[in-house]
Amino acid sequence: MSVSIAELQQNPLAAVAAGGGDAVLVFSDDEPAFYCVPPDLFEELQAAIAAARAGNAS
Repeated sequence: MSVSIAELQQNPLAAVAAGGGDAVLVFSDDEPAFYCVPPDLFEELQAAIAAARAGNAS
């Protein structure tokens, strides 16, 4: 799912909800600018990163 920066500015919650729980790619001037990540997915990503780092530390 992707949206323009204008769509995100008009209704940020609807733009993020349109991703259905996945990250939403935001475009600015027809170029990828950033991803909007819902809180639940962000927490999952943080946990996966922490687990990967812990596994590499041993």
